[in-house]
Amino acid sequence: QCVSTANGDLTEQTTFGTYQGSAQTGCGSDLTLDYLINSGTTVTWDGSSGALQGEMEIESGGTLRVEGDVSLNSVSSFQNSGTLDSGSYNYTTLRNDNTEITTIAGKLENFADGIGEEAEFSYLNKIVRVGTNIYVIDGLRIRVLDPATGEVSTFKTSGESYDWIERLTTDGTDIYFTSYVSGGSSSGYKLFKLSVADGVVSELQTSGGSDNSSSSSNIIGLASDGTDLFVARYSYGSGTSGTQVSRIALQTGTLTSYTTTGGESLSYMSGMEKIGDSLFASSSSSIYEIELSGTSATVSKLSLSGIDNSTSVNFEKMTSSGNSLYLSGSSG
Repeated sequence: QCVSTANGDLTEQTTFGTYQGSAQTGCGSDLTLDYLINSGTTVTWDGSSGALQGEMEIESGGTLRVEGDVSLNSVSSFQNSGTLDSGSYNYTTLRNDNTEITTIAGKLENFADGIGEEAEFSYLNKIVRVGTNIYVIDGLRIRVLDPATGEVSTFKTSGESYDWIERLTTDGTDIYFTSYVSGGSSSGYKLFKLSVADGVVSELQTSGGSDNSSSSSNIIGLASDGTDLFVARYSYGSGTSGTQVSRIALQTGTLTSYTTTGGESLSYMSGMEKIGDSLFASSSSSIYEIELSGTSATVSKLSLSGIDNSTSVNFEKMTSSGNSLYLSGSSG
């Protein structure tokens, strides 16, 4: 890591002198290293030496002054807790400067299997990747996309009946989803498992807890870490209203309910992801952390930076990669 010790240019070794008793070497000339703009220093960068392959962080009290066309190796490599003096660049465009979007297959028109733009989607709703294939919820259908060839086909399912797929996740092998099923006294939100190997849909059976698969509580979040399935509900029951979180061991079906604390209550989530020992949920313009410890789930709202406070933001989709969350939405 290269830590700035003086004001100067990112590509000059003199900007990175002795830090914590050690002389820093290779800084400025080696852009595969990580660069930290230290508190009390101002570093300029014009991008003429190429893209930064390592990570970039501006510490609180530090300033990065962008004076040209700069780019980073990935959208997750830039963190800003200080000052970004970047002219036409802002936090979002700098992170996304080197991002390329390519159409693999399909167009929004009707419904047709095919390769590339010969394939058509009617109503793209949710998407999940299992192995090398991408599974797309297209209205009431499940479509399979092979990214290598661009071929889109309709995934044939059998077994339990279900309606509109509302929440969707995967453990890396199979797909888990929620759907509201009408059936007299058994009506309610149910959890289903879709076997990718043979297309069989089955209701997920649980044991050891009070939160059964079929419930009058609204399932608002679903996530998996590959071993367990995490379910967030909002209960409307008398005296029990609020956010409820449970964990289902996928190998055994054993269900463990968490006691929710923290003072925050979520009645809606646009997305939920599991990172480390916490669940992260997007809801309207906010991101929440649900920290899991033992049988306790502590809900807190994250403090966000890098967002223009003069505009309203609504987070609509969320996913994760490594320790980072990626969100899409609208602002106005």
